[in-house]
Amino acid sequence: PVEGDGPANGDGASEAGDQWRVEEQASPFLFLTIDVPPMPLFRDALDRNIIPQVPLAQCMAKFDGETYQDLMNGDRRQFRILKMPQYLIVHIKRFTKNTQQLVEKNHTIVNCPIKNLDLAPFCERPGEDEGSDGQLKFDLVCSAQHDGKPADG
Repeated sequence: PVEGDGPANGDGASEAGDQWRVEEQASPFLFLTIDVPPMPLFRDALDRNIIPQVPLAQCMAKFDGETYQDLMNGDRRQFRILKMPQYLIVHIKRFTKNTQQLVEKNHTIVNCPIKNLDLAPFCERPGEDEGSDGQLKFDLVCSAQHDGKPADG
């Protein structure tokens, strides 16, 4: 993925008059880490927790080259994929630290198609990687799940 970040003035403000310094960095990757949207804070009408579901493509919006990710130091990053690998490994980031530094797990269900996951919208030059149709389609080969506490590996 290619990253771009940082305001030119260094204060992290995002007002319309700010100038952003753009740095591009191409990094080969073994896997893509995607973020899951936060779980709702409130319970439903029957006093049960709602477990939301999101499509994998929505979670991968981070790599569309247009979505910004705000960092704690005030920088902003945006990612785009220059070239897809033959095999794509996707890591779903479910564990985060809350304000009390406690680790919490996000139970949001990520729906992934078994066949023909089209990732052309996330690749900068899809026509160069595949045939003339420019489609980048992946089939699910394996799914691994971690059960237990994050510290247990």
